[in-house]
Amino acid sequence: MTLKHFTSFVIASILLVGAYSCKQEWPTDPPDVARPEIASVAPADATLMVPVGTVVTLAFNENMNLETLNACAEVRTGGGQSVPGTWNGANGAYAFTPAAPLEGTTHYVVTVKGAFTEDGTWLGPGARDENGNSLSTAFQSGFTTAGAYGNTTIYMGKSDVWGESGAETGLGVMKNLAFTTTGSYAGDGEVGLALTPSRQELYVADGSSHAVDVLDPATGTSVGSITLPDTTEGPSFIEFTPNGAEAWVLCRTGSHAVVINTATKQVAHVLSLAEHVNGGTLLAMKINNAGTKGYISTGGGFSLIVVDIATKTVSTTISGFVKNGDPWAKAEAIAVTPDDSKVIVACDYALPQLAVIDAATNTVAQDLFLDALYNSDTFLQAKGNNLYAFGRWGLGLMKIDMATMAVTATNIDFATEGNPYGWMIGMTVGDDGVVYGLSYDGQLVLCKDTDLSKLAVLPAAIRKNLVAY
Repeated sequence: MTLKHFTSFVIASILLVGAYSCKQEWPTDPPDVARPEIASVAPADATLMVPVGTVVTLAFNENMNLETLNACAEVRTGGGQSVPGTWNGANGAYAFTPAAPLEGTTHYVVTVKGAFTEDGTWLGPGARDENGNSLSTAFQSGFTTAGAYGNTTIYMGKSDVWGESGAETGLGVMKNLAFTTTGSYAGDGEVGLALTPSRQELYVADGSSHAVDVLDPATGTSVGSITLPDTTEGPSFIEFTPNGAEAWVLCRTGSHAVVINTATKQVAHVLSLAEHVNGGTLLAMKINNAGTKGYISTGGGFSLIVVDIATKTVSTTISGFVKNGDPWAKAEAIAVTPDDSKVIVACDYALPQLAVIDAATNTVAQDLFLDALYNSDTFLQAKGNNLYAFGRWGLGLMKIDMATMAVTATNIDFATEGNPYGWMIGMTVGDDGVVYGLSYDGQLVLCKDTDLSKLAVLPAAIRKNLVAY
């Protein structure tokens, strides 16, 4: 081999080695950097009446790391209690096995931790796929197990006092967890509702009219109408005597109480209360369980009018019990203990106060200041030995034992999608073990009457003055 040939061979060898040294072996597919996504959840969000044996499942768009899924996914009750259990599965489908069976009439929330908040703030790794990619943002879904809830019919009377009713007409009706309307109450006044003690008739006081309508609550159809005397004004609130013989109707504008004989559907008496309202208006009335005394609150009159039911005369007025120090505070909702020994009056605004009045002496026996109902108009309803206090602006629902006047349960979570502040405008307690609260955005919030945990949020209407049938 000549020198020329040798030199050419060396140069060719160097070029060949260089060519092979630059060659890169790429994998068939690029690395997986896509974040996993949740394709579906069962039961679906907001599902009601779910059998307690139903299996909770999550479906992802790819296989997940089970260890991280068990660390980042959980099931809790609506009251916030963690449900022990484990997630198992493969091929993107994972099921939750609880350590103990799910309970009936209970709301459950399924959450899966993500790596970021909605505004992009890093939270740390969430549930990850098999390649270590974390779920982007947290996932949450809820369902409610089967029970007796929802078998109570709820009637809702509209009110334009705060602009809640908009252009709606008629009564709102929630039956079998579905909302409808009935009747035609299209004026700009308030619609007060009350069921007779026998629960056979529903009385409707339409503040924009001059009459009280009587409905069959089972069908919502009218069975009569009672025209009020010309000397009175639009009716707004109705209270029955315990025996159902009389309906006492408050007419706020001119401070009259109209007594209706429910057997004849005729006006039996008109009681003028103008000289007793102390500059306020007739807001609410409660007749004691013996049917002997009636208590009427005067709102900004800061007083309680006590009437003798038999003689239909004013016995006395009680004042000086509003003590929360707010000039806007007023005497509003009223309840009576089962033994008639105490009268409870909600005195609202800055720090809602329940004034507990001794019925024998007409003096204040106790004050309850309900921090959970801060800055609130308060709705009250007694059922058995329990008193439910519901805050309009204070976002809270409280349960009080009327034997001890101790708070036994509290729930301050009434925010809904269209009502993040939780403002509420009505409340009633059903025989199905549920407290029904109406949100300012027209959502009906269902809570267990035992611990007051949330069961469901249902679309209804922007109404108030709820009654449970």
